[in-house]
Amino acid sequence: MVQRDESRKIYTKNEYHLGDNIFSCIMFDKIKDHIEKNNIFINHYCTPDNIEQTSEFITTKNIKIFSLDEMPKNKKIIDLWIGSNDYANNFFNSNDSYNDFLLKFYNNILKEIDIPITIDDFVFEDDEIIHREKTINERTNNKYKNIDFLFMNGAPRSGQINYDEKEWDDIIKRFADKHNVVTTQKIEGIKCTRDDNLSVKDISAVARNAKKIIAIDSGPASGLFNKHLLKNIEKVYYLCEHEKCRTSFNNFIYKRNISDVLFLLNDDEPLKESMCDRSSSNNHSYVFYTLLTMFIALILFLCYYNSLAKKMYNRLSKLLQRFFKLRL
Repeated sequence: MVQRDESRKIYTKNEYHLGDNIFSCIMFDKIKDHIEKNNIFINHYCTPDNIEQTSEFITTKNIKIFSLDEMPKNKKIIDLWIGSNDYANNFFNSNDSYNDFLLKFYNNILKEIDIPITIDDFVFEDDEIIHREKTINERTNNKYKNIDFLFMNGAPRSGQINYDEKEWDDIIKRFADKHNVVTTQKIEGIKCTRDDNLSVKDISAVARNAKKIIAIDSGPASGLFNKHLLKNIEKVYYLCEHEKCRTSFNNFIYKRNISDVLFLLNDDEPLKESMCDRSSSNNHSYVFYTLLTMFIALILFLCYYNSLAKKMYNRLSKLLQRFFKLRL
């Protein structure tokens, strides 16, 4: 356990990417009432380029964000990175769905920092994004209203998928020919959140206006773990080549890459989607039954061959017997 000093201050860090720090902020949001009531303060340290956007997700004055190079040398710093070897239960050895793992991981962190709270669900609950979404659309003349597809298409920084920018651009253009599309990385001729310098939290806000989201498991996608989006969105196609990124949210659908959502271009989406969701299982079944059929065919062939050989042996024996009788 962390021993509280006279200032009742806790020190945490996350040296990795923006999405990792946003996940930490979800935990911070869950404990804000407790730390305010008990006069507890948290200093959180991250890379300088993540300070501004991470700070937007802080919902209490009792938590401050600083640069990693400002970490005190004489204090115990709690590592909030989900892959940290400081903990037996980390991302790399978990078999839980993504959000369920995050729930367990951060509940373990709360024990580590001596906060007597158990989180029930790993979902951001900040109501400020409702006001933020309204303000953004007022400022942009409702540019982000009635979005058919929101593509979170920025290149991932941790190898989440085999990212081919040209393939992504080409496929997104096909969607934009038929639908109202918004991206988070600029493609010429398509509306983009970068046109208006929207932050990750801004994107989380306008995402409430999207019917469907195609998101790489990266920084902007971390902001999708919020209650307002989960209530509003039809479906989020969450892209990652690691099975560990599957979530248990009902409207999150796991896919490996953008080519796996091409069926959304067609009108018969429900049928196509059902078929695609079952494709992996069906492929395994096809291989199994093919091998089984080949095995049965081999057995039948051997049986037939043995039977044929026996008949030929019997006939040959009779012929030899007749031959020797004639010679005698």
